[in-house]
Amino acid sequence: TLTGTAEANATVAILANGTQIGTADADDDGNWSFTIGDANALPDGEVNFTATATDAAGNVSPASPSFTLNVDTVDPMAPAIDPTNGDIITGTAEPGSTVTLTDDAGNAIGDPALVDGDGNWSVTPSDPLADGDTINATATDAAGNTSDPATAIVDTAAPNAGDNDIEINDGGDGFLNADEAGNVTLSGSLESDATVSSLIISDASGNTVTVDPADITVDADGNLTTNGVDLSGLTDGELTATLSVTDAAGNTGTVTDTSTLDSVAPEVPTPTLAVDTATDGDGITRDPMISVDGLEGEATWEYSTDGGDSWTPGTGTAFELPEGDYAAGAVQVRQTDAAGNTSGVGNLGAVTIDVTDPV
Repeated sequence: TLTGTAEANATVAILANGTQIGTADADDDGNWSFTIGDANALPDGEVNFTATATDAAGNVSPASPSFTLNVDTVDPMAPAIDPTNGDIITGTAEPGSTVTLTDDAGNAIGDPALVDGDGNWSVTPSDPLADGDTINATATDAAGNTSDPATAIVDTAAPNAGDNDIEINDGGDGFLNADEAGNVTLSGSLESDATVSSLIISDASGNTVTVDPADITVDADGNLTTNGVDLSGLTDGELTATLSVTDAAGNTGTVTDTSTLDSVAPEVPTPTLAVDTATDGDGITRDPMISVDGLEGEATWEYSTDGGDSWTPGTGTAFELPEGDYAAGAVQVRQTDAAGNTSGVGNLGAVTIDVTDPV
């Protein structure tokens, strides 16, 4: 509705952008008003209004000073609501509009928020929201137009192993040996839109290694990999990798994996003649069996008859030496534990295996 004053009882012509859109009669005090109806609805945008007055004698006044009005009849787009755990609710909407949040019962959630120039808004709920609660949001622009509602569901569930995981790449044997411990990679996966808060490897003594975020890569599908991490400074025993994950709603949870650090090589095994026949201690025997003592449980072992140039896997706790003369250091044994650490070499010493009867 437009209002103004003119000569008493004059007829006022109202013009929008130079085009007459109607008339109004001034009363005995010169006051007039004009309501813009659907038949002469204004276009969106800037509209300049002027008016002229015509008296009873037909005289027409000059046009009044113009009055400019910005016409906006277009509803704003529905706001966007970021994933939320209900602590703080954020999103985007038309800059300069006001966002109002309500629950399913129509109750207000926090105070209405003015959207800043970059389109961002934030609301802190007056009362705590529970997991699964519904948030409805509308945006009302400066002209009073209100958007369709947008809806989001509160998510307070922490990330868990069902959607996230971490693995110490130990080759599948459950062990990290001395050679592996200095350059260990880890891999895993994250749920959609989650981020890594931290990745820490710890031992049973409380020592920790924190993986530098710069050494962690997460691809578009949520697959996580790391550069090599040095774990050699941790104490032998069980190691635990703890991945802390923050989901899109701001909830944080952890997933873990374990492996065993074993950086100590097994003891050197000892080869001896099973039976030194004839003269004991002379190293000459007709029994070709060589006993191997000091083998570690679950370890594998091997022997060499050429000073370590080639090796043959051993079984049990003995092996048979072919007939012949062997210099000191020619016959060797070594063992490798379950973690893959290999011992030093045990030497038999000079021996002669003679299984041929004299003529």
